[in-house]
Parts: sequence; structure tokens; C-alpha cells
Amino acid sequence: MQPMEAEMFRLKYPMENAETTIAYGNEEGTVTLLISPRQDKAAQHDLPKYQKMLQKSFGKNPSIDVKKNEIKKINGRDFILIEMVTPARDTRVYNWIFVTNSGGRLLMGTFNCTVNLVNEWQSLAEQILSSVKVKE
Repeated sequence: MQPMEAEMFRLKYPMENAETTIAYGNEEGTVTLLISPRQDKAAQHDLPKYQKMLQKSFGKNPSIDVKKNEIKKINGRDFILIEMVTPARDTRVYNWIFVTNSGGRLLMGTFNCTVNLVNEWQSLAEQILSSVKVKE
């Protein structure tokens, strides 16, 4: 994976702020990693509230298959981890969403790949998640 080209970023993530979001992907755009600070104020003890909000949001969409929704400690911090499969225009997409706080605000990340690449990338996604360290 490499830093995502600006054109692909605008196409895949039109609602994201290109100035504050970190995005990586392969050339085809079938594997991506995105880290995005949010404006929502949050501390570690607020994560269960945000987990419930996300769960409610995803639960409303019957085309989303949530595999896992938990709060897990990674490198000394609590993270909301949501693993799911979602529809895309021409395929289905495997997603890991990870959320914590940094600097008093939410920090959200997503790893995704097309479902045909899950066997190749799922363990790598878990390694990526287990290596995340947030500096305050």
C-alpha cells in the first residue's frame, strides 16, 4: 500500500477532509486504510456511548453484515472495533472500523478490502490494528 492518490481519495471518500485524513491504498483501490480525526469530543470513558451509536446506525441497514462489535484494549488504549461486510457499487467490501480518542476528540480509522481479497488481507488487517499507537 502507498499514500492514496488525490483523485482516488476524492472518488472513494468524498465526505472526508483531505487535509486531515491519512489515506493509503493499492493502485486498484481494492484495499484501503484511512485514519481520520473527527470533531466529536470524546474521552476513553465515552467510547461505549459511541459504540452504541455506531451499532444502532449500522443495525438499521439490512445490507450490512456486522461480524463483530466490541471494545478492546490495544497498546494500552480502548478502541471500538467493528468488523463487517458492506455492499459497494459492484462488489461487497470487508471492513474493520476502529475508533478511539486523541486530544479530546474521536479518532476513526477504517481498513477495507473487497471480499475476494479477505483471505489475503484479514490477518494483515488484524496486525495493522494491533500495531496502532496513539500519541497524545
